[in-house]
Amino acid sequence: MVTGRDTVIIMTGTFDPIIEVDLHQDSFGEKQFITVGWGKKETQFHGSEGKAARFVTQDVDGPNLNKDDGIALISWRGDGLLFAVSVVSKENVRYIRIFNREGGHYFCYDWTWVTNHSHGNATSNGAFVAVIDGGEVLLTSFRSKVTPPPMSDQKVKLLAAVNAVVFCFDDGNSACAVLADGRLAALVQEEVGGPHQVQWVCEVESECTQILHHWVWLSVDTFVCCSGTHVMLLVRDPQQDKLILRGKAPLDSCLVSIVRTSDPLKVLLQMSAGQLFVYDTAQNKVSFYNFNLPECCTKLNILRVEETEFVFGLSDRNR
Repeated sequence: MVTGRDTVIIMTGTFDPIIEVDLHQDSFGEKQFITVGWGKKETQFHGSEGKAARFVTQDVDGPNLNKDDGIALISWRGDGLLFAVSVVSKENVRYIRIFNREGGHYFCYDWTWVTNHSHGNATSNGAFVAVIDGGEVLLTSFRSKVTPPPMSDQKVKLLAAVNAVVFCFDDGNSACAVLADGRLAALVQEEVGGPHQVQWVCEVESECTQILHHWVWLSVDTFVCCSGTHVMLLVRDPQQDKLILRGKAPLDSCLVSIVRTSDPLKVLLQMSAGQLFVYDTAQNKVSFYNFNLPECCTKLNILRVEETEFVFGLSDRNR
């Protein structure tokens, strides 16, 4: 239950308290920032729909400005293992904390914008952008024309809601949808310029696939993601239609973003204070990068010029 002091108390079936947690504490718990797609029409660019549609987005991004009733909300997951508490912070912004029912461990999610786009500079790359709309992935190739959302060139319907979309580095036109039921679905073009179709759907070898986040599709059968305080290497086994866990390395702090380096076997990890680490998938080892960022950057990318690798970051203060 949520008290008037904005704490949540976890109790047994006989109403014996187990633990009390402050809902406004600064720590992030076991999970960290995750990225979400462009989502529903209400949060997208509205094009010709006019200025009125833009005000919906402004209301979502800003504080509640007295439009929120301030009531704390609790919702349990169907299997009863996790529950979410939605409260309004002291800054008058509503956020969500997710707890499990044992001893008060919890996850905190903060929402940030992300553009799901393809990689590569070759003319064969379609410069695709993906938009998530429930159980559909909307794909548009900006190589040939500009089609602003909520319109799109094509739609691919999946069997479950989509949590994230990642594009393959080896084949920039191929996308992979991370489904809410824990499975992954590969969306592949049979021919350049043709429609995307579901080529395979596979399960993930993990204790709780629904909470895996920060997915990167390194190569045709190789993925990297984060689970709690660990970075994980997963390889697809086509015979079993399953992603098999091949490596798992601990992290010292909360992860914010993962990007591939110029070395296709390594990824760059950014932590919450701007620290940079490299995860070597071949050795399953995390090591320090050459330098750290002065602050955490919501946007991060790597560019290689001749023999020099450059890291570009953009903070939420546009620095």
